[in-house]
Amino acid sequence: MVPQAWPGRLTADVCWFLTLTLKWANNLGPRKQVIRFNSVTAAFHFIN
Repeated sequence: MVPQAWPGRLTADVCWFLTLTLKWANNLGPRKQVIRFNSVTAAFHFIN
């Protein structure tokens, strides 16, 4: 778990990561969107 003292930093990092991921997903085909989404889900579970 991430220390509760860093909620703002964590939120900023997650938002930045999701924004970047969505930009990449928009430039790729549907099949790659699924792969990208699975990567985001895995990373999110890893963070938590």
